[in-house]
Amino acid sequence: MSSPQPERTPSAITIAEFRDYQSTLEMDQPLVVLEELAQDWAVARIPIANVATRPGGYVPGPTMMGAVDYLGWILVFTRLGITPMALTWDLSISFLRPAIGGDVVVRARQTKFGTFSHSTYELSIDGDPDRLVAHGTTTYAVPRD
Repeated sequence: MSSPQPERTPSAITIAEFRDYQSTLEMDQPLVVLEELAQDWAVARIPIANVATRPGGYVPGPTMMGAVDYLGWILVFTRLGITPMALTWDLSISFLRPAIGGDVVVRARQTKFGTFSHSTYELSIDGDPDRLVAHGTTTYAVPRD
């Protein structure tokens, strides 16, 4: 029996608002589909069908690192709304096993919000916690007014 999802505080932006903003950017967009958004919380999927995999069907590490960085940026938005100049200060990822056999689901949680905002990430195949493929952390520098 699965436990109920905790009540989450609404995000300062919606997924639709973020997608509208993203469509105005002149930058390559990561191959990530944002699925859930709440304050300090995001879930995204890297669809395997959209990824140029390595031999054997492995999702490349840089693809997963890009997803972690992207979600770190979005997590700042969940508190402040669109904040383009929030910048990556630190990013670390530990690869635990090959990412093969399904979509990679990234669960992101902002654990500290402030001038330097810290977040943690769990990356798993198809969102299955028993198929964890990587764990990451980021720190984002948040601009002052």
